Amino acid sequence: MRIESVHVEPPLGESRTFVPLPVGVSRAPGRVGELLRELPGPDFLRVRGREQGDRGTRLTLRRPNGPDLDVEIAGEHELPEGSLIAAPVTRDWWTQELDFVEGDLSIEPVPGTEHERDVEIPLLRLHRPHHEGCLATYALGHAAGRSEEFTFSIIGFGIGTSAELSATDTDTYTADKRCIEVVTPARVATAIIVLSVIGVEVDRRPAARVIETHPGDVDPRPLARADDGCQKSYDAVVRGLRHWSADLRGAHDPGAEHSEELERKTTSTLELEVPLAAKPDIKVKLGLERTTSTTTTLTTTLVQGARYTTYDRADGETMERCWSTK
Repeated sequence: MRIESVHVEPPLGESRTFVPLPVGVSRAPGRVGELLRELPGPDFLRVRGREQGDRGTRLTLRRPNGPDLDVEIAGEHELPEGSLIAAPVTRDWWTQELDFVEGDLSIEPVPGTEHERDVEIPLLRLHRPHHEGCLATYALGHAAGRSEEFTFSIIGFGIGTSAELSATDTDTYTADKRCIEVVTPARVATAIIVLSVIGVEVDRRPAARVIETHPGDVDPRPLARADDGCQKSYDAVVRGLRHWSADLRGAHDPGAEHSEELERKTTSTLELEVPLAAKPDIKVKLGLERTTSTTTTLTTTLVQGARYTTYDRADGETMERCWSTK
């Protein structure tokens, strides 16, 4: 895989934001900030797309750690793609008729809490069952010799900023002995940040963001056992994760092949052991979203002699399909 270009958003300092308000709520600058301070949050979303809906403008919003949110808004607003929205973290907020007010957003680190660390961010992981003879293949959906295009969004923790990576690939990946991964090196900054909206401090929270990564070739490597999500217990998988199972323990059971197409957009979460000066017990998480130009196919060869279960690495994540054998 080759990383062709990188764009890192500058999240600190002053910027413009839009705040959604139920129609009829006071739009006075001080009141807007006080409202955000009183309610849980705020969450930071990005406008991914806009179109004309039945009652007004329909926005598709990208949430930091969750599926896209589609909402219809009242009136006409210049909210181009990429606009930052600061909103309370309450589900019923988006069921109301909303208007928007524009204002300043200030994001500043608390002195003494800043920390930087070099990390490796997994862009692709391919898992195979831990049973002799099994192998897994990640097949790109293009014709032979053509490049597959990837877009990676690395979503910041505690703040709605991201790094965008564009990549191309012509390879088909195979894991025949170990689970494998493709990673890119990056530098991550963490801090306790102060959020102020329209002159009012609304929150203090831990935050992490990617501040640097570089274009270049990245090759697959064996996945370290400590980072491998395979071999969860069957009971734990059945209780909480989307899964599929096949029991091939019978003496006369033939082998089998499991194949599935991945969605063009898949998601994951990267948990980092990065210390925060003021809150050392907090684990930092970055969201990762991968979009491909065509569908891709995971094919896994299963051999006789084990019970196999494949599952998402965690609830709501769709980028990694892990395996458990017994």
